[in-house]
Amino acid sequence: MEYKEQNSDDTWPTDWTDLYHNSTATKATIENLTNGTSYRVQVRATNSVDDGLWAAYVTGSPAQPPDAPDEVTIESGDRSLKVSWSTPTNLYGATITGYKVRYCDYTSSTTDYCSDESNDWTTKTLTSTATTTTIGSANNWLTNGNQYYIEVRATSNQGESDWSTQAQATPGAPAAPEAPSVTAGTDSGTLDVSWLAPADRGETITSYKVAYCNNTDGDCAAGQWSSDDHYDVDNRSTTIYVTSGKTYKVRVRAENARGWGLWSATSSATPT
Repeated sequence: MEYKEQNSDDTWPTDWTDLYHNSTATKATIENLTNGTSYRVQVRATNSVDDGLWAAYVTGSPAQPPDAPDEVTIESGDRSLKVSWSTPTNLYGATITGYKVRYCDYTSSTTDYCSDESNDWTTKTLTSTATTTTIGSANNWLTNGNQYYIEVRATSNQGESDWSTQAQATPGAPAAPEAPSVTAGTDSGTLDVSWLAPADRGETITSYKVAYCNNTDGDCAAGQWSSDDHYDVDNRSTTIYVTSGKTYKVRVRAENARGWGLWSATSSATPT
């Protein structure tokens, strides 16, 4: 038996590497290969007279399950949590087929406090490669104010990854405010923003965040938003300083002891 590894430029080397197989068994393992790299393998039989002809080569790639997903983040909602994560950094030749998200109510846990051996985990299986989902629904609401542990793992054609690093969150963050009122300020390059208090869902609102973006051609990407913190919760208005003549989108969200709520819808205005 012999094999060779495909070059990084997708060409193939001339020479083969021998793998001596001094047995009549028709199965062998080639070790210490590189996951995700293509190999050609060919086999021939040997007897006391001579070696036979080589069989036509076959091509294959070794693989293993991918790494665990990265960067698990949580947004708190009413009796629900929105979970997002990043695709595993290393796939090792595997193809992602979906994800599993498991969560445990630590506050109400009755067995081992949400350890791996606990029976209190609930698992949601996703058959798409989307990297976000919401846990908690009409059939299985979470409990506002309880602390939940959340972990994510990838499923692939080579098996399942390890569980991700554990994230923690508490549902019951404030509701999203209504779209704010945004008008050009008295001073050049300013916008006056005001909004109504959303439902606090059982915990007092402690602050707001006002975000703004001047991309008017479509939705603003995460890195295009600027934001200001606003701690005067009784005075739900502020002035933001921007560039004259450009149209800005503005949105608001609220925070309480359970975390940040969802963003409001956007409103737009152009400063003088």
